[in-house]
Amino acid sequence: MPPTPSKRQAIADRERELLAIARKLLTGPAGINGLTMEGLAHATPYSKGTIYQHFCSMEDLLAALMIQPLGIRLELYRKAALFHGGSRERMLALEVARRVIYELHPDFERIERAMNVRAGIINPKRSEVIGRTSAELMSISLGIVREAVARKELALGTDLTPEKVYLALRSLSFGMRHGWETSHTHSAMLEGTDEQLPIQLATIVMDGLGWKPLSRDWDYGATVDRIWRELFPEEARRIGILPRPAS
Repeated sequence: MPPTPSKRQAIADRERELLAIARKLLTGPAGINGLTMEGLAHATPYSKGTIYQHFCSMEDLLAALMIQPLGIRLELYRKAALFHGGSRERMLALEVARRVIYELHPDFERIERAMNVRAGIINPKRSEVIGRTSAELMSISLGIVREAVARKELALGTDLTPEKVYLALRSLSFGMRHGWETSHTHSAMLEGTDEQLPIQLATIVMDGLGWKPLSRDWDYGATVDRIWRELFPEEARRIGILPRPAS
């Protein structure tokens, strides 16, 4: 007999509770080492057997944790891709969206990193959601690069493809933020640097690629200001980039 609506609701509520506690364990001082199935059982009123009814493996638990971050990232990327500007300005809008995620959802990238270093049995439905969402995220970035090539704003050589351009920009942002969090040397070296640095470095890389208009010919600082005001005003106020309206 299938579960009644009230039973299904109780199961869904319990899963949300488990995920909320798992997220706290994962984003705590111990990081990925702080989250285990046994630890989750100890931190909740549920047995390990009950937890396995929801998540078939540790990797499946991480996959469940990853779905919400990916959904929010996709929503921000879709908004960024609609920015009214040239292809390079729209790529900068994606960089701004990444900053929103890093500043307002710091647990998201930690969950993503944990997921990327593990492989195992995952519920097929969760795996399908993650695969589909990840593919759309990459498609948004690649679409902007390909648009730049089509408009002759970016010329690719024989060894440079849209995929390599995408990976260069993605790796720059992701790697820098990861280094900030995990390397004392990087943190000391960049002491006093504000969160604009990944966006500034992305601008330097795009200049190096010859992505037009070059920064000497365009005020990309003004573009970034416009992105915050037009696309992410509430997020900018929460971060402190824009002033909050007077009460």
